[in-house]
This record gives sequence, structure tokens and C-alpha cells, in this order.
Amino acid sequence: MAWPSTLPIPSMSSYDIETTDPTVRTDMDGGAARVRRRFTAAPDKASMAFVMDEAQMAIFRAFWESDFLNGAAWVLMPLKDGRTAGLTNKECRPSTGKFKAAPISATHWNVSFDVEVRAETAAVLPGIDLGDLSAATNTIDLEGLV
Repeated sequence: MAWPSTLPIPSMSSYDIETTDPTVRTDMDGGAARVRRRFTAAPDKASMAFVMDEAQMAIFRAFWESDFLNGAAWVLMPLKDGRTAGLTNKECRPSTGKFKAAPISATHWNVSFDVEVRAETAAVLPGIDLGDLSAATNTIDLEGLV
């Protein structure tokens, strides 16, 4: 399922992404802490807001309940991710089952919510040729590639 083309893209003035820490730190009695990775594909978190007119707000509410499944489903959304220029469709799922909407005029709403952005493996990153490795594994370690 994809973000409806009748809905706006996120407002860049309120948009931000935050990476997930994929490491575990163990303090040692002496010397530097031991740090290791727990996983290689950590989702990003994105906070976003949209300005919607009344018709778009009605479409959004229907989309939230039917396609987003009130925050339980993954959908393709046009986002900036810092890996490519411009907007790219990314698989996203709301971080919680709720959004916040506030009227900003008699005919417009400010709608905001947070999403998890599904982590990409090297198989879907642009410009990386995996050759025969893509058939042998589902997850590729990205350390040193990005």
C-alpha cells in the first residue's frame, strides 16, 4: 500500500530523522568500554507534520484507519532519508497507533505523527552491486559500505 497521491508530503520545517542505536555497551572495570553491534538493520525513526485542507484530512483519516490499520501496517511514503537526493518511497509504519491533529485555520489542519522507517539492506541500496551474494543471504552487513 502507498501513501495517497492526494495527500501532501511532509513539511520539511518539522521533519527530522533519528537513527536507532544498534550497539550494546559494556563498561569494563578498567579501560575502554566493550562495544558490539546487536543487529545490522536498525530502523530509522522519523517525525513529520503535514498541513492538510478539510478534504485531505478526511482522506487521511480514512487512510489511517483502513490502510495504515491505525498504526499496525507498513506503507510506502515519500520521505527524505539522507541517502539519496530528494524524496524516495520508503516503507514506514507509525511508531504508535495515534496521530495528532490541530486546526490551524477554519479550513486547514496540522497533522503530525512519528514513523519507523524500515531498514534497508545492501540489496536495495542504490549503486551497490552484490553479484551472487544476494541469492545467498537475506541480510547484508552494511558496515563500511555506507
